[in-house]
Amino acid sequence: MTDMNILDLFLKASLLVKLIMLILIGFSIASWAIIIQRTRILQCCQPRS
Repeated sequence: MTDMNILDLFLKASLLVKLIMLILIGFSIASWAIIIQRTRILQCCQPRS
């Protein structure tokens, strides 16, 4: 059985698959950035008790 890791799969993929994977990674990073930003805004604006 061959041992394939994620990097090997990515490098052996076609150009279209690589492009789609990079787009998905980019949107994932953007989504997490928005989540973190909104969390900080909500924590800042909450009244302290």
